[in-house]
Amino acid sequence: MLRTRLPIQHIRRGLFETNSSSTHALVIMKDSHLINYELELSVVTGDFGWERALYCDSYDKLSYLLTYCVYLSDLKFFDILKTTFPEVVFKADKINGMLIDSSEDCYIDHGGELDIDLFSNNPTILRNFVLNPANFIQTGNDNSDEPYVCSDLYPDAKYVIEKRN
Repeated sequence: MLRTRLPIQHIRRGLFETNSSSTHALVIMKDSHLINYELELSVVTGDFGWERALYCDSYDKLSYLLTYCVYLSDLKFFDILKTTFPEVVFKADKINGMLIDSSEDCYIDHGGELDIDLFSNNPTILRNFVLNPANFIQTGNDNSDEPYVCSDLYPDAKYVIEKRN
């Protein structure tokens, strides 16, 4: 039987050059199934720049997404996070139409270039992304000869939300 491989769905907002050398990818694997358990976490924002890091646990993924919300003051996605994860305490507040947190580490390098509409339109995918450790966030940069974050590195991915240059 001939099996055709469906291409990875690449999700990017714009394909333009920036001065940024950071690379970020939110990767959802093809065979990752929904793990249905509840979290009891209190999540704060973080600092996600151009360091080489791999984030697989639920706390780090939620911290990244909360940081995205606060850094861009994305009230709509913040409400989606709170609705999708009612058991999680997100350490941010809406004040005068903006999201405020008390952390000094609230940064995503060029976070506005991430297209997270996939999560906004499908809370099941969002919950699966956060709860299943097979799904992850990888950050890095393209300043060296080492491989950097690139969707071509994830042939078993179903979705790759990426930001690079």
